[in-house]
Amino acid sequence: MKHSEKATLYRELAKLTGADFHLDRSLTLLLGQNPSPKKRAFLEGLKRGLDAGESVAESIKNHASGLVGGLELSLIEAGERSGKLANAFNHLTRYFAAMDGAQRQASSALIYPLILLHLAIFLPELPAIIVAQEEDHPMQRIVLALIGLWVVIFALAALWRWLAKKATESAAVDVWLNRVPFVGAARQHWWISGRVCAWHRHGRGSGSAG
Repeated sequence: MKHSEKATLYRELAKLTGADFHLDRSLTLLLGQNPSPKKRAFLEGLKRGLDAGESVAESIKNHASGLVGGLELSLIEAGERSGKLANAFNHLTRYFAAMDGAQRQASSALIYPLILLHLAIFLPELPAIIVAQEEDHPMQRIVLALIGLWVVIFALAALWRWLAKKATESAAVDVWLNRVPFVGAARQHWWISGRVCAWHRHGRGSGSAG
């Protein structure tokens, strides 16, 4: 699911659980709104697990694990154990909304450099296009340069996706990604949210033990 779609999903779940709707009833309501295929798969997986007597975190892990990340599961599990599931969904809403905003800002920021890169390829060849001779092939050079440019762009995008996934396993990679403008701020918000929920869970457990 896209960041914006996850933000909407968790916002809906937060509102329904925060309003004391039973989660089974909430899932039925959301499934009746003709959700996207991935959102439907998530909701149906969650409902399937709950119907089998599993917890929310277990239901997602067992029936919709391909649609969520490990950090999402950790936060949901912490919220469920602390009795603050609506708060966990709210944290997820803010995180994915922040990630979506960061992604949009990054995309907008890349538009101008991309235009300049294309001009840098095209403009030097403009005189050759105007007075092209038989043995010269300026359009061929332009096409090859554009292909090379987009190969690099797609390679960098794939590298970023790999690093984002690797960050869930490596603290060093996670720290490095947190230094990236826009995205780093959103990732730090996620970390703080996770720590807050973990604190609530620990505090609840300590209180019960006492």
